[in-house]
Amino acid sequence: MEDKIMKQRMAIGAGIAVLIICIIVLITGADMISADAKTGSGTESITVCEDMTGKWYLSGDTDFKVLESRFPDVFAFGCELEILQDGRINWHVGAAGAAGTYRIHGNQLIAEVSEVMEYDEYQVIFTMDEEGTLRMKYKNVPLEWTR
Repeated sequence: MEDKIMKQRMAIGAGIAVLIICIIVLITGADMISADAKTGSGTESITVCEDMTGKWYLSGDTDFKVLESRFPDVFAFGCELEILQDGRINWHVGAAGAAGTYRIHGNQLIAEVSEVMEYDEYQVIFTMDEEGTLRMKYKNVPLEWTR
């Protein structure tokens, strides 16, 4: 019985996390559009790299034992990274995750994001290697994303 209640609470928590990610993405996108409208810069300030945009998933080379110890709900809710061409980015690792905006500089994608649960704003840097893998550090855990 307790196990069933725990699973229900985890499912509710994940649903809330996904809802919060969607709200942050919508708010961030609206703020970006209104800021561009005020400065008159439009979307030309966003550099888009076709190699980086789209959906990404954790690499099979990921140390899932380390990942599970840091994100206990990772196997229940999965992991996904989405880089949109309009300058928005969002990801989740289990119920944890973030959403925000990005800019590209060479082989690096620099994202200004807010965490879903804590609402902390911070910068994260993704680096693309020669094999097309994106690397980042999230909550001190190195993550590799592939298509």
